[in-house]
Amino acid sequence: IMFLNLADSYAGSNNGSNDYRGRKQDEKYQGQKVGKLNYPSKCQLLIPHRVAIALVDSGWTLRNTIVWYKTNSMPESVTDRFSKKYEYIFMFTKQEKYYFDLDAIREKCPPLNRWGGNKLIAKGQSGWDKGTGQTTYRDSDMQPNDGMKNPGDIWNIPTQPSSEKHYAMWPERLVERMVKCSTKAGDIVLDPFAG
Repeated sequence: IMFLNLADSYAGSNNGSNDYRGRKQDEKYQGQKVGKLNYPSKCQLLIPHRVAIALVDSGWTLRNTIVWYKTNSMPESVTDRFSKKYEYIFMFTKQEKYYFDLDAIREKCPPLNRWGGNKLIAKGQSGWDKGTGQTTYRDSDMQPNDGMKNPGDIWNIPTQPSSEKHYAMWPERLVERMVKCSTKAGDIVLDPFAG
């Protein structure tokens, strides 16, 4: 399993190599011309998605697009768009069968609750609990017997302060989840960006 996280950029953002303002050179994909890199200023470039598509085209299987919701994200001084509070993490595999241990990362499931707000919901239905902001489970077969559930593809994990001068460092909880679900004891983990 490979987990991939790439930052996006905006055309004309003046971030060094990410500044695509007025760039007119031909864009090539697998040696063929596919268009011009002439994006409007301030246009989000969708770099993570472009890389994900290129990986799928080259034989990788995209199994999940995970949204890492950073509950304490860095503020941005933008006034003409919403500040970004999340990043994408793509989960790729190379083979159809691969090691994946969901039990290692399951989370506590909200208790079985037959009430949805002030209204009784009939057995066999599920609903949204306005008080907790979570889906409530109505049937025992919808709630795992051990009270644990699949964490889903939106991970609410805050960033973590560090004494290192590495401004894109992942929090340990984020890395721990990826490593636990995709490795066994003794496996080797490659982190090419050491972060």
